[in-house]
Amino acid sequence: MLLASEENASEPKLVQIFPNPVDDKLFIAPLSKIPEEVRIFDALGKMVLEVWNTNEIDVSSLQPGVFFVIIKEDGSTITDKIIKK
Repeated sequence: MLLASEENASEPKLVQIFPNPVDDKLFIAPLSKIPEEVRIFDALGKMVLEVWNTNEIDVSSLQPGVFFVIIKEDGSTITDKIIKK
């Protein structure tokens, strides 16, 4: 399980983002519900993918490298890092 940082909270929230490294599909769990919004940014800070209301993300179009995932749910923002193979 990955420990991700969270804004607007007094304690970090445990979120599992898997598999990491990822090939095609990225999954997010356990949240209390489906994330409202998920954004993926490359290492330079450019947003490369944005999805809404899903915990399964197709990242097959991304080039190999390091990316940052920002998950928004119920006013909270969780940030974590993934590696695309």
